Amino acid sequence: MVEAAVRSIEPIAQERVKECLVEAHAFRRRLALLSKTNWITIVAPALLSALAGAAIFEASETSVLGAQWKVWSGGAALLSALLVAVHKGRNCDFYQAECRRLVQEFEGLATRYRTLLQLEVAEPRQRLEELELRLAMVRETAAIDYPASYRADAEKSVDAALQAAAA
Repeated sequence: MVEAAVRSIEPIAQERVKECLVEAHAFRRRLALLSKTNWITIVAPALLSALAGAAIFEASETSVLGAQWKVWSGGAALLSALLVAVHKGRNCDFYQAECRRLVQEFEGLATRYRTLLQLEVAEPRQRLEELELRLAMVRETAAIDYPASYRADAEKSVDAALQAAAA
């Protein structure tokens, strides 16, 4: 009886495993890009601010770093402020935190759907319904999205991984 119930939910659970892995992969890819841009919008402003702060050396009697130092330090401070404004204005910290959350949620759901397929669980249809509600909740509460091109890449990667696992 339990085996027949598992077979009846098998196509749905398999499809959901793939869907969740695709979503997790796409958000992980987006997060990887954003982590690299942090070098531009967080680390660069810190370094530029330090450079601008070094203008104190120019206040000495002798010009250690040349006459153009004030111009360079002012430009560094301006660029630093602009990069920080972009980072804050684009709400990058929230976006990255939400990416991390969604990667974890979708990977966890993929694992739970796989469990329905691999283990004998009591009342598999009820467990599937619970997972479907959880998946709907994750999708409803997702505050961000990713570019459409990420989905195609994620689908190719997940299909290759699932085929390799099946072989």
